[in-house]
Amino acid sequence: MTRRILYLMLGLLWLIASAPLNVAAEGKISGVVFGDFAWFARYHTVAGSTTNWEKKTAFWIRRGYFTYDHTFDEHFSGRFRLEVNSPDFDDNGGVADLVRPYVKEASLKWRPNHHGVSAGMITTPTWVGLVEDHWGYRSVERTPLDLQGFGGAVDLGVGADGSFLDDKLQYAVMVGNGSGTRFEVNSDKKFYGALTVRPLDGLALRAYGDYETGFGHTDRVSLYGFAGYTRERWRLGTLFAVRRMQLTAGGNQTIKLISGHGAFQIVKWLWGFARIDHLFDPNPAGNTIQYLPLEETAKPTIAIAGLDFTVRKNIHLLPNVETVFYNTVAGVRPRTDIVPRVTFAWNF
Repeated sequence: MTRRILYLMLGLLWLIASAPLNVAAEGKISGVVFGDFAWFARYHTVAGSTTNWEKKTAFWIRRGYFTYDHTFDEHFSGRFRLEVNSPDFDDNGGVADLVRPYVKEASLKWRPNHHGVSAGMITTPTWVGLVEDHWGYRSVERTPLDLQGFGGAVDLGVGADGSFLDDKLQYAVMVGNGSGTRFEVNSDKKFYGALTVRPLDGLALRAYGDYETGFGHTDRVSLYGFAGYTRERWRLGTLFAVRRMQLTAGGNQTIKLISGHGAFQIVKWLWGFARIDHLFDPNPAGNTIQYLPLEETAKPTIAIAGLDFTVRKNIHLLPNVETVFYNTVAGVRPRTDIVPRVTFAWNF
């Protein structure tokens, strides 16, 4: 697997270096950085944690991208992206460590018309694009699908996407390793498919499904439906998702969630936003969620609200609060989590 990634990277570099001079090839460098100053004003006891999160403060960069996009000609393009992010209190066993970059994308795309084929470490149709873009505040929090571990943003594989009827009908399919940015360690594969319909101006409807084979009959299936409506000064979106996983001990584990979000412009340089996620089932891996570990035995309801100040073009300051409520389990209700934050974000 290491050799495959190395060959892919060398192939992309060779294509860039060998682009004919008589072709209008061009490249673009871009970047994104966001993070926040967070205060864990009130927090439950995190299972397996090396520290007490309550009353802790943190100043971290939750994500940084450095991207090179290269257009070889009117049909071929490539992307190489590095990512960095600060560890949270429990990463690396709670011991301070360096922020290290790693490869997030390394892809080649061929698009001769309204349809295209991509190969390499490419973005999946799970939430990248419509769902994440409609939420619009990845700098504040990941999409509900991402946050609860329903999949990954990228995978090593091959995909196809395209549109019909003047982009009113769009599709995306993909076959990947299912290991994200990590090396492949088995022969299992993951199959993705998404269909998006735009019947009216501003309205987008999506149906999505994926199926992943797993060792020892531990296959996984995820499904979701999304609806989003966008106008010039406001937008609303809702999502319902379900994930079923086979267990090695037998039986299945199911996680269902529903989410709704909205954003509205107050003045030219100021927007307000809010989101609420509710899980109908506990997430057994909730205590491992980076930057916002959840109680893994209870059903959480996550509320997010904040303001988006445009300091200048491409620079944003976003004061916000994340609050997590839990249901009662065996007569005990886990402590409510309250995390005020000042998030910063910029891109170039």
